Amino acid sequence: MLENKAFQYRPDIDGLRAVAIVIAICFHAGLIFRGGFIAVDMFFVISGFLITSLVTREIDSGRFRFITFWKRRVHRLFPVLIVATSATMLLGAIFLLPEEFAELGRCLASQSLMVTNFFFYSVSGYFAGASQEKPFLHYWSLAVEEQFYLIYPVLLWMRLRRALLVLGLASFVLTTQWVQHDAQAAFYLLPTRTWELLLGAAIALYPVEISARWRPLASWVGLLGILAASLLFRDDKLVWPGWATLVPCGLTALMIITHPPTDTVGARWLSHPRLAPLGVISYSWYLWHWPVLL
Repeated sequence: MLENKAFQYRPDIDGLRAVAIVIAICFHAGLIFRGGFIAVDMFFVISGFLITSLVTREIDSGRFRFITFWKRRVHRLFPVLIVATSATMLLGAIFLLPEEFAELGRCLASQSLMVTNFFFYSVSGYFAGASQEKPFLHYWSLAVEEQFYLIYPVLLWMRLRRALLVLGLASFVLTTQWVQHDAQAAFYLLPTRTWELLLGAAIALYPVEISARWRPLASWVGLLGILAASLLFRDDKLVWPGWATLVPCGLTALMIITHPPTDTVGARWLSHPRLAPLGVISYSWYLWHWPVLL
């Protein structure tokens, strides 16, 4: 069985989640972080790392069960999702025009099948003006994750770890090509997002040890790089996802492998008792912030 401190509680990762949700909310509110769309990419890398760490530990100890894994996902995600969705539908019934409410219902139907990303791919672009008025727009990323986790544990259980690295590389190459021909498909669909989740998986499957000498520098590069990207990136200047997506994904991975030792400023800051708890509830914040801002 692998002995990896990634299996212990990581307050720094909750702090990283907190950073991601703050820049996402500010981006959608039109405040400060014009590049806050990188938050979803950060969440994908974090999710791939955490889920891979959990599943690998259970597989290596002989305790992994597919049904248990998927039940955990349902128990963790669905209660808050049902409440947020129900509240949004209720408000939609009150404030939306009939045709708008009908579209909201169609989006809800797609969400029940976890194919919301296909729904929004078929109707509009993420950064288009009309799409900005859709209360369930942010659910597309949840659909991508759930589609991924329907298949991914099977590949881990089959111990196809090297094949996963090849799959991740193929996904990235596909992204850089596909985005040139169909940017909406590249943005919304699983094949071009798989590499981000698998990047997080890779650093869980093949842990990298950064020497104490370089950890402070790596911590600063990761943290300041993420903040700089969220401030300087522009959705009207970048093809997304594409080569530039390597920046937030790579920096997020760097932050994960640099910590959890608390001997760096970045680790102590991310693990701060006032920041890390915000990361714990980042999923709830993610679900509620978009319809509230609308």
